[in-house]
Amino acid sequence: MVSTIPSLPTDNLYKFCAVAGGVAIIVSGLVLFQAWRDIIRQQQSMKSLAAEKSEQEFTLKLADMVSKPWWQPEGGDTPEAAAAKAELQEQARRIKPAVEEARKKLASDEERLDLAKYDFGIVGLAVGVVGILGFVLASYGFYNWRKLQLKQDQLLEFELQERRARARSP
Repeated sequence: MVSTIPSLPTDNLYKFCAVAGGVAIIVSGLVLFQAWRDIIRQQQSMKSLAAEKSEQEFTLKLADMVSKPWWQPEGGDTPEAAAAKAELQEQARRIKPAVEEARKKLASDEERLDLAKYDFGIVGLAVGVVGILGFVLASYGFYNWRKLQLKQDQLLEFELQERRARARSP
């Protein structure tokens, strides 16, 4: 049975270094991309939460502003204006705890984002070290693979020519 998957060239140390270095470079790039993508997701989540909180605060401020006496026109409230004012005040009372909860969640998310950015710096440093190590390994491996493999191929070619010459001459 013939295998369709080629075996890894790990018969020599330099070949192993070349393959391992290439894998280290690829893996470090993927890890860095994943960490960066997680940071972006958290920032987008915080932005949407901040926009929602801002909208709630605007509604709360509007309801608070309408309920102030200086906002009311001279001559008192009409029944419709009094009902609208009471409705806005009730809405403000309902929204106020949600706004406070959103502020707390936003502060918590900001702390998590700061921690994630710190972790990203550490991951970036580790990935950089692994990437440099992978580059050095791959450079060493591929350089020697090319250099030594050519010499080995030439030696095998000379040996084959000698055997052919010996086989032809009686």
